[in-house]
Amino acid sequence: MATQIANLDFQIAHFNNFRKYNSKLSKLDQHTIDVLLKDNYIEVSSAFEKTVAQVGKYNVISESHADLSDGSDCKLASVYNDCDRMYVGPVTGLKHKTGKLRVQLYERIKNKFYYFVIPNHWYEGMVIIKIPFTFDGDPKRNNKWWDCEVISFEDMAIM
Repeated sequence: MATQIANLDFQIAHFNNFRKYNSKLSKLDQHTIDVLLKDNYIEVSSAFEKTVAQVGKYNVISESHADLSDGSDCKLASVYNDCDRMYVGPVTGLKHKTGKLRVQLYERIKNKFYYFVIPNHWYEGMVIIKIPFTFDGDPKRNNKWWDCEVISFEDMAIM
């Protein structure tokens, strides 16, 4: 599926954050990658799945219930202003998921990435998870989703 133009900058930020963990992607010329990303030649979510699989030593299965052979699913999310009421990172596409979620979340104001491993029993039956932030880009850590935060990309991929 092609990236919507409004989301292109977020997809590029996500890709440039995780590419260093992928032995194939990290060797590629940045200018070439920029052209491929801006012209939608790279499916960022698929590259993310492959990178998580490489770091975590899984196989990519890309089925409706899971992306990886351990039964987990990989999610990219970007924080946005939800009708001026909340500033949240929505994790979507939860229907039919049966394992843990491995989430890379991008917050644009502080230009920072956060990582989560969310067990299935925490989101089972939900259609969306909204990870909250203040309007100045700081995490609202008094929310249960922050209990699932891990320190790094590597931890997210391995746990």
